[in-house]
Amino acid sequence: MIPADLHREHQEGLFLGKPVILLSYDDTGNVHINKAAVEECFLTPNIRNMQVYLISVFGEKRKGKSFLMNYMIRALQNQVQENTFSLGAEDEDLQGFQWEAGPQGITK
Repeated sequence: MIPADLHREHQEGLFLGKPVILLSYDDTGNVHINKAAVEECFLTPNIRNMQVYLISVFGEKRKGKSFLMNYMIRALQNQVQENTFSLGAEDEDLQGFQWEAGPQGITK
């Protein structure tokens, strides 16, 4: 099992979400389930009775899917912390899914 602190940071009494890869694809296109991550996300005693929202973003390679998901995570975290919708400060670094400009993909 993956330790909980790999997936959440404790900050001011809140557990902030971090991206967790539940499924992956190999070079032949086969889907693989990350069983430890699924158990951590859905079966941990302190969270298994909570509502879960699964968000999936798909599209062409190198079109900003990770960037979009990071903004969605930030907006949800800000809503919990500040009880208002906010995308954060312009100079605030995006956290979460790794991304960078260029032709080479990072996430799959």
